[in-house]
Amino acid sequence: MREGRFSLFQRLVGDGALLKANVVDVRGAVESSLDLQPYTLFGWIGLEVFFIVYEANCERFLVFGLNDDQLTVVLDTTKCGELARWLSEYVPPRPKPKPFVKGSYARCIDMCLRENGVPYPGNFDGIIFSEEQTPAAVVEFSRVEYASLAKHMKNLHSSRLGEKFFREDKNRWQIVLDVSKFLSVPNVIIWWDANDDSAFLKGSVEHVRSKEGIVTDGNAVNYSGLREIVMREIDLA
Repeated sequence: MREGRFSLFQRLVGDGALLKANVVDVRGAVESSLDLQPYTLFGWIGLEVFFIVYEANCERFLVFGLNDDQLTVVLDTTKCGELARWLSEYVPPRPKPKPFVKGSYARCIDMCLRENGVPYPGNFDGIIFSEEQTPAAVVEFSRVEYASLAKHMKNLHSSRLGEKFFREDKNRWQIVLDVSKFLSVPNVIIWWDANDDSAFLKGSVEHVRSKEGIVTDGNAVNYSGLREIVMREIDLA
């Protein structure tokens, strides 16, 4: 957020060719690989939209801003510190950021930004659009690896583990809730079983005052059942 406004950051990782590519070619690659139309909607409702492109080993960083349906160059640097200084205009610096909950998932950009006191802003997985290209729901996916979905659902509502999981993911749920409120659409959390690709559990974020704000709906369902439930609940059936 900047001056009380939301900003949307989409990051993209490039290969080694990014080191020598000129900025025009990189911009063209981004424009050809993404459908920019859904992103323009955020500009219409007052959000700033940026695409952060970085080389896999974090040896180059490029930032493009979306104005109407055009990308403009905001930053082109080989120094993560310069990216951090730019990002600090939107994300409050944190001299001592919290440790990663799942450090193995962290990319080099996460690590180098934290080393410069500016953690990468929180994110959400996506937005479901209607046929009219208007937002219908904010969606967040959460992978469950340690147990079955039935066990995880039980743990989410338990006193000890439920509180632990809630504290670890509170910032994540806050962003999902904030964006859905900002867009005036419902939010949907989809837990999926890493060991069973046919098992899904749906829920939502009602508030982030306590673990009771994370609501789960019924039992695990397969993909077909999940799609039917989600589409019906957000009036896209």
